[in-house]
Amino acid sequence: MLHKCKGVVTVLSLLALIGPTMTNQQDVKASTGYRRTKTTAVSHKDYYSMNTKAATYSANGSTTHFKFKLNHYLKNYKNTTWTRTSKTYITKHGKRYLYYYVHNAKSGVAGWVWHGYLKAGKNYQLTSIKNVSGTYVKNRSGKIYPFQSGYNPISFSGGRFLSSTASYKKSKQAYIYKKGIKYLYYYVTGSNGTKGWIWHSYLKTAPVGTTHAAGTNSYGPVYATTGDVLDNYKTANFSLVTPKPGYTTAIAHGSYQKVPAYAANVFQTTADTLNADKHYGTENYNFKTAMFLPVTYNKSGDLGNPQSAAFNKDDTELYVAYNASGSEGSDSQQGYFVKYDWKKLMQQYNEPMSAIRHATWAHSNHSENATDQAVLRYIHVGTTTITGHIQGLALNPKTNELWYVDKTKAGASEAQRLDPSSLKPNATVDFSLKSTVPMSSNLTFDNNGTAYMWTRTVNPWATAPKNSVKIYKGTLSTNRVHFSLVMQGLSTAPGIEPQGIAYNNGNGRLYFVSDESIASVPVKDLGKLKASEINEITFNGNREFEGLVFAHSTNQEYLLTNKGAEMMAAH
Repeated sequence: MLHKCKGVVTVLSLLALIGPTMTNQQDVKASTGYRRTKTTAVSHKDYYSMNTKAATYSANGSTTHFKFKLNHYLKNYKNTTWTRTSKTYITKHGKRYLYYYVHNAKSGVAGWVWHGYLKAGKNYQLTSIKNVSGTYVKNRSGKIYPFQSGYNPISFSGGRFLSSTASYKKSKQAYIYKKGIKYLYYYVTGSNGTKGWIWHSYLKTAPVGTTHAAGTNSYGPVYATTGDVLDNYKTANFSLVTPKPGYTTAIAHGSYQKVPAYAANVFQTTADTLNADKHYGTENYNFKTAMFLPVTYNKSGDLGNPQSAAFNKDDTELYVAYNASGSEGSDSQQGYFVKYDWKKLMQQYNEPMSAIRHATWAHSNHSENATDQAVLRYIHVGTTTITGHIQGLALNPKTNELWYVDKTKAGASEAQRLDPSSLKPNATVDFSLKSTVPMSSNLTFDNNGTAYMWTRTVNPWATAPKNSVKIYKGTLSTNRVHFSLVMQGLSTAPGIEPQGIAYNNGNGRLYFVSDESIASVPVKDLGKLKASEINEITFNGNREFEGLVFAHSTNQEYLLTNKGAEMMAAH
């Protein structure tokens, strides 16, 4: 470095000593023995500086008589990029010192600086942006930053930590330089609404079926998956377990009949019974009325078509899904949900057994008495919405969420989460099970949150003849929808029409419900079932079975039936 000479601070010694205590306007004149070369344009190159004492200078004068004036401290531009455009050499006593004229990405400031204070490379700059796609989840802790993509230098402020429960859909990517090293960043939109840029290593590719935010509908947020959510399989690897002789073949029942007592008088006062016709395996039980459900509430017969039921986690409330008239069995079918304060109704108003039906009938006629009004306090009827066939209203005990499948079309299915207070959906998930595989409308969950459904084979494979049973298991939530086919099914369905599926936590068995027939298998042995593990019970009451549900606290089994609508307890 040059030294001080005759009381004059030379250019280079000034730059070596400059610090925050010195004036920003100090001028330095060249003395005898100092000179500089002409300014020469150079190829543009990017630099950064972490120096906390040096500065840049403006310069004027000839090559032999010139002065520098301090204009910018480097410490104020550490997280920025300087780009050189010109150079000059300052010489003293035969030694030359190289200076660059540089422009800063922040506010366009410029000046001369000794090259030794610079390090090659960009700093806090964003490269050009590329449109991309992909869905990710948290890999490790990191923040998403909301900086503007067109602004340099990048400011890392206002960041939000990644959520371990959200998924993130990327739409852009770019590199950000830090001290000359470039790092890959993604612009993502989280299923929790977070948007911004994040270093790619904080994320990992989302598992199959991970959802991303897809807007809103009239009920709330909509989530969607990318691609099919059903794991690939080879039909040649699918196998069947064949029950021993005695198991019912999948036959169609005749027309369903009204219970004689119900046909004679809607306000039934005596419990119905439904006795087993025959059984296969170790289970054998009958059903008896636990509660007569309403038939009419606002108009005649509007509660006459129940499709499925679910208890809340402590079994104090019963939720029943109903189809409204018209478009029965289609994805456009409308329906509604009714919440019954089950425990209170059973304790206070299930005797006489006609009390609930009488109270709702009186409501439709605006003729309630005091007893009717007391009963009606414990019955909450939701508004009409699109429900599909809704054979699978089910509680996930792990998340305490109620779910149902409202659209089952192959390649375009949909499930909705039910708000237990408003009795309206509060979240929607769109997904494709597979372009050739429709989603079943029946649904249940075990205590671990695993979802199950079953189908009766209509279009046979070589390994899955008509009327055989296929079982699917997986995940259904706002974060992920993912199913796999259990690669072993039952050779014969318990009936011609799947009407529901249920899980009994008490014995760990999965129940397949068809009209007047219920089969069950142990969940722990799915995929490796033995014929001796299959149970089936058939009944002969010509009743339409609408669903099976187990109480969570007692594992008591209840059957939802129709004509008339009632909850029947197994005994």
